[in-house]
Amino acid sequence: MNSTPCPPLRRRAFLAQAAALGALPLAGARAAEPWPRRPIKWVVPYLAGTGPDTTARIVAEAAAKALGQPVVIDNRGGAGGNLGARQVAKAAPDGYTWIYSGSPMAASMRMYKSPGYDVFKDFRHVMGLTSADTVLIVHADSDIHTLDQLLGRMRAQPGKVDYASGGTGTPSHLGVEMLLSVAKAQALHVPYKGASEIVNAVLGQQVTFGAPISTVAYAN
Repeated sequence: MNSTPCPPLRRRAFLAQAAALGALPLAGARAAEPWPRRPIKWVVPYLAGTGPDTTARIVAEAAAKALGQPVVIDNRGGAGGNLGARQVAKAAPDGYTWIYSGSPMAASMRMYKSPGYDVFKDFRHVMGLTSADTVLIVHADSDIHTLDQLLGRMRAQPGKVDYASGGTGTPSHLGVEMLLSVAKAQALHVPYKGASEIVNAVLGQQVTFGAPISTVAYAN
């Protein structure tokens, strides 16, 4: 399943946008203050070692060189990204706290009565970094080799075939649920905290299949 892609962000364009990042949340007299004057914290609401984390670290290195201040990654995985989003929503709007946002943040506005933030009011979106694909994987020793076989198993055993996602409301979870709806099949959802945990669950044969995200970075 492919998410809506964002236009490629080339290095020169990124550096220009990064230099302007700090001015966005400021208003009035504070907008004239030099920025940045201290390290910037970039909250990544995913586990270390995942696609978003790797992308953020690559971009953070380039941003640090462009801005002259360290950009420190703070991994806050869990709750489909809501833990990190809540933290940033409560942070001072001074340009020193960023968040690596994604579709789960927008989905939470529909899935939860009170996710702890408003994605439209509490954040200002600056630029796109990646496009992501959801892939389906099974253990190498599985007797399932095609999508048709997997769907056939789920139809034959409704609710007994389990799968691992990156968490409730994440693209991997919603992508599989859309597939199940279209295919008129059923499966048991087992939420994990990221792609690495999904892969480990499949390798350990804790679930029948997994739906990790494969991220393609646009920051060159």
